[in-house]
Amino acid sequence: MNLEYFDTNGNVTDSPCTSSSTNESERFECPKICIICNLPATGYHYDVASCTGCKTFFRRTITDGRRFACNKKADCFEEWRNEIEGKVKRICQSCRFDRCVEAGMNPRAVQAEIKNDEGRELIREVIARQKHKQEQMVIEKIYKNVGTMESKVTLIINTLDYIERLVQPIWENGVPFGYIDVRTLNDLINSQPVFEIERIPNLVKLPPRFKCDDDRRKNHATRTKYLHGSILASIELAKCLEFIDQLDPDSKIALLKHVTLISSNLMNAYFSVNIMKADRLLLPDGSPVSCSKPPQNAEEVDYYKNHSQNIHMAVATLLRTQLDHVEYLLLKAIFICNPAIRGLSSHGQIIIERERQKYSQSLFNYCMVQRGVVNGPSRFCDLIGISTSLESMQKYQKDQHVFLKALRFAKHHAHHEHKHRHRGPRWLFDEILED
Repeated sequence: MNLEYFDTNGNVTDSPCTSSSTNESERFECPKICIICNLPATGYHYDVASCTGCKTFFRRTITDGRRFACNKKADCFEEWRNEIEGKVKRICQSCRFDRCVEAGMNPRAVQAEIKNDEGRELIREVIARQKHKQEQMVIEKIYKNVGTMESKVTLIINTLDYIERLVQPIWENGVPFGYIDVRTLNDLINSQPVFEIERIPNLVKLPPRFKCDDDRRKNHATRTKYLHGSILASIELAKCLEFIDQLDPDSKIALLKHVTLISSNLMNAYFSVNIMKADRLLLPDGSPVSCSKPPQNAEEVDYYKNHSQNIHMAVATLLRTQLDHVEYLLLKAIFICNPAIRGLSSHGQIIIERERQKYSQSLFNYCMVQRGVVNGPSRFCDLIGISTSLESMQKYQKDQHVFLKALRFAKHHAHHEHKHRHRGPRWLFDEILED
């Protein structure tokens, strides 16, 4: 076995400092310890704090293209480091050279001319080894950052899931039959969140003429009850997001008027598809959303067919994309954080854009973890594309609301019944759809 012998002062050969690219600020003070052998260092040699002996050994090995083998299974370096200080120390040349390479000594910085092909081949091998090590360090750093990001994403998901569970009873129950929640959107925004129907303040009992005394009225009352519940749940959920309180009152109103129906439609579709395992839109009690009366002619058949396609648009989209619970939570938060809405202040847009980026990054990271590098980005794009269907569905609902309201006005105006009519249980719904 070839051995290098050197005392605690190292062998003094060649110039005291040969290096190429170490940061100049780090050279104002000479390093104290050689990171190769732990003996006193004489400077930075080939980009590494080292002694003159290790510098010379590295240069000589590279220029000659020498090859070594360790007879102690490459562990004699550790054995040497554990010897008593002050004694002559021995380390095999193979382990010493490996240590030089691992420490980062740069073979390109060797100034002496390479003597043979073996030397040039050795340089290529050393460069390849060091490149592989650098890549491994980068990968480890990435995984560390991913771990940190995963912790942040997990916290965001857990928070959204907690809020979802808080508002779910409102969606499931709706306002009790025979009562109406007369609070306006402004009332809701300026009040504390309410997660239980029985805690809603000032519920108003409906007048006798709204009594559900036939199937048609019962069906209408049921739809209205759950429609109000889903709208209310969406508003209360948005109020629980931490950025909402940073917005001015006008921006809050503008934001919630636009995003509440989208959030409500997504919630209704998700629970129909994922919780109740249906292929159509269902109310929380499991009953289907159907027309209030059967069509009477071909024109009405076409109308109701088109109407059915539009109100089931979100369900069809979720059936196609197979949305899971985490994707649903993050998507809903992203759709709520829409900085492009008309009526937002400049400051509000900045706040909402920041939150949207946070939730979007969380969804992207989740897709990458679940689907991998190849399929993750495309999955993310597919999910964000759901917004197109939800925006179209919302537009249809608002157009229908205006159309039907005009018909009702014309009908009651013709019968002179338009004065002092009770608005019925559509107070909040009207306000949201008349944006």
